[in-house]
Amino acid sequence: MTEFTLPFDKIGTKDHARIGGKCASLGEMIQAGVAVPTGFAVTTDAYVAMLDNTGLRREIEAQLASTNLNDVLSLERSAQSIQIRFRSHKLPAAVEAEL
Repeated sequence: MTEFTLPFDKIGTKDHARIGGKCASLGEMIQAGVAVPTGFAVTTDAYVAMLDNTGLRREIEAQLASTNLNDVLSLERSAQSIQIRFRSHKLPAAVEAEL
């Protein structure tokens, strides 16, 4: 089963690759007894599901294939195009349900 979210009180530095440094630090703070508001981290599994279930991965790869990596304007246009693509897709149902 894929976990798209993990509660702060169940995470730590061991989860860094899946949740990032800030969230891992929040988990470590809780384990050390620091008062941290209840919350959760969204995992990289949710990001991968978004890429794969919506076709975004293919769209991004196609955009990057036509990008001149030595041209700042080409890079900027591609970045904007990719941002628009992300906004135009809905989260996969399983990710949305867990969130």
